[in-house]
Amino acid sequence: MPRKKTQKLVHLDIDELTRKDETQKEADSSLGGILKAKRQKKKWEIEDVSRKLRIKPVYLEALEQGHYYAFPARSYGIGFLRSYAKLLDLDQDKMTDLFNQETNDEKEQPLDMLVMEKHFSLPSFKFVCGIFCLIVGLYLIWYGLALGYYPNVLNQVNLPTEPVVIESVPEVIEEVPVVAEEIKKEEVQKEKVIEKIADEVSFAPVALVATDTVWVGLKNIATGKVLVSKKFIKNESFIPETPLNELAVSTGRPKLLDLYIGGKKVKTFGRETWLPLAGFADVSAEKE
Repeated sequence: MPRKKTQKLVHLDIDELTRKDETQKEADSSLGGILKAKRQKKKWEIEDVSRKLRIKPVYLEALEQGHYYAFPARSYGIGFLRSYAKLLDLDQDKMTDLFNQETNDEKEQPLDMLVMEKHFSLPSFKFVCGIFCLIVGLYLIWYGLALGYYPNVLNQVNLPTEPVVIESVPEVIEEVPVVAEEIKKEEVQKEKVIEKIADEVSFAPVALVATDTVWVGLKNIATGKVLVSKKFIKNESFIPETPLNELAVSTGRPKLLDLYIGGKKVKTFGRETWLPLAGFADVSAEKE
């Protein structure tokens, strides 16, 4: 006897079928679905399109599958898409807008990020009290150690109970040498020397006389030798033995050095720097 066919009841989930249809419709209306459907309609494989456009198959598959992260940059994806759409006779601008829309939707998806929030609050009252007690305890410990190392010195010193009598010491007056009188004697002797030299000026053919303290320099022009380089005091004079036309004079202060020829004042020098005296040689010859 032939076997009877047994029929099985199959439970159909209407919601699941509806979801599958909607997913399929969304896939067909997506950018990748449009490109894939158009390619399959022309009966081309991915390798065929790759040879025609000279684009790697991995990028063409990324466009059809919506894996836009495979492109090194956004501009690469747009360039490959426009070439692909042109080959499939699709509207390039429309495909580009669809690409931008899908990539923007991807960027707008929320990301679950762990955010560390920092909460700043004042320290508790117990914490502040604990710190204060710790500081006070450390201070007391330091104070006790300091007293152990540095005891009261006054308690260890035996101070005298009776007043100390200081014996009077007789004043000793030392004999101070009379320096002032010696200085006066030297000044008097120097004045006598200067007065003696001043008398010689009236008989000398040529003489230089200082009217106050001044630095004087006298040089032999012919040999370049400095004959005088010193500070003259008031009324101090110098009688050169070198001919006048071979001398040059230099003074540190103006109007403090006079030139005498034959006992008469001929010139009062300013602040000179090696002034030749050859111009006064004629006057010296006339005096002689």
